[in-house]
Formats: sequence, C-alpha cells, structure tokens
Amino acid sequence: MYQHLADAVLVLHFGVVSFVVGGLLAIVAGNLAQIEWVNRPAFRWAHLCAIGFVVLQSWLGAICPLTVLENRLRAQAGGTAYETSFIEHWVARLMYYEAPAWVFASLYTLFGLAVVAAWRYWPPAPWGGEGRRRLRFLKFLWAAPCSVVGIVLAVVPLAFGGKARWSAGALEVTWRETLASCGQLAGRLPIRGVVFGHVILAVTDDDLRAIGPHERVHVAQYERWGPLFFLVYAASSLWQLINGRNPYWHNHFEVQARERR
Repeated sequence: MYQHLADAVLVLHFGVVSFVVGGLLAIVAGNLAQIEWVNRPAFRWAHLCAIGFVVLQSWLGAICPLTVLENRLRAQAGGTAYETSFIEHWVARLMYYEAPAWVFASLYTLFGLAVVAAWRYWPPAPWGGEGRRRLRFLKFLWAAPCSVVGIVLAVVPLAFGGKARWSAGALEVTWRETLASCGQLAGRLPIRGVVFGHVILAVTDDDLRAIGPHERVHVAQYERWGPLFFLVYAASSLWQLINGRNPYWHNHFEVQARERR
C-alpha cells in the first residue's frame, strides 16, 4: 500500500511541476494567440503562488513537502528515498547532470522572475464581485510568508508592553505611544518603522502616523510580489549601489512608496 501511495505522490508532484512550467508556456502562447482563458484570475494567481512557493523554499534550503512525503512512504514500503530534492533527483537521473543546490535555486528564481514579467506584460483579467473577495484572500495568502516574519518580530515589543491593532487590512504594532515614553535606546533608532507583509512595526504611535501612508504602499508591494519581494528589493538596492546611488533612497520600491503615499 505504501508503495502505491508513494507512486501517487510522485504523479501529483509531476503534475505540479508540469503546471508550473507548462503554465508559463500557456500564458505566453495563449496571449500571443489571444486565447482568453489563460488570463483567468484563478489560474494566474494559482500559478503565481505555486512558483512563489518554489522560489521561497529553494532560497530557504528546504525540501518540498511532497518530496518529504514520498520519501517517508517509500521508506515505509522498504524502498529507497531521494538523497536530494525532487527536481535534482530526476534531472540527474534523466539527463545525467548534477549541480549544486544554488544552481537550481538560481534557475527557480529566474523562472519566477519570468512569471512576474509575464504577469506585468499580460495582467490577469479582473475578478467579479465574489472574485474580489477571493482576490483579497489570495493577496493575504501570497504575502503570508512575509507577514510571518513581521509577526515573529512583533513578539518583542508586545512582550514588553507594546500594543497592536488591526487597521485597514494590516496589523499595526507599536512600542510606545510617544517618543518621551519609549526610552533612550528606542528613541535614538534611525529607523522608525518597517513593514513585513501585512504587519507594520513602528517605534511609537506618532511614528506610525507619520510613516503609515509610506508603509501602506509597501503593504501593496508585498501583495503584488509576495515572498519574491525580499529578492527584488535586495536586487534593486544592489543595482543602485553598483550605479553609485544610495541603495535605500534610490531603491525603486522606496521611490514608489514616496511618490504614492
């Protein structure tokens, strides 16, 4: 029984890989041929989330849950488990080519950027009334890995008397109400606030009111880019640094936040 379940997971995993790779081909070819269904929002969002998950886990050095499940089932059946990831295993087996994990992570990232480029060049069709609610949920889900980082960091100020509130689709966390009550160390911090996904962290309530509109633009950016935001933000800073500009002030996402707030 375990052998059959492992084979079923293998087929499912192959289907996911086919959806991610074939999905991009379908989007490009479909738009060139003016086929409408390739821009249906449910399909496009599912595809974007799928490649986003793949890119994130590759940069974290994590093994795909489906690979872990298949390995456990094969072990229960007395078979041999993979020593590497699903993709690496089958690339090595079918093409007789082995490469370090960073090579595959880079390839996943480039493929993810190609998906994002297709998204911007051929955006999905708008959702209907019920679809807008689904879209909102998908945006929260897409940015959720980034929001988890913010929630973990929020534990520190909340454990020492900070406060949190949910406002306009984001969790706002502050250390103290005013600058006078936050202590010397917190009062001298050069960064007065930061955002991760749908979590906005600020030193004081006054700081939150001052930087709130700016950080709300970043929330929208997280909703658009999801886990890829960390990568593209860093890439933008690196590009500015290479060109002799300030990596923060001239960062594309910071410029956009200043312009739109």
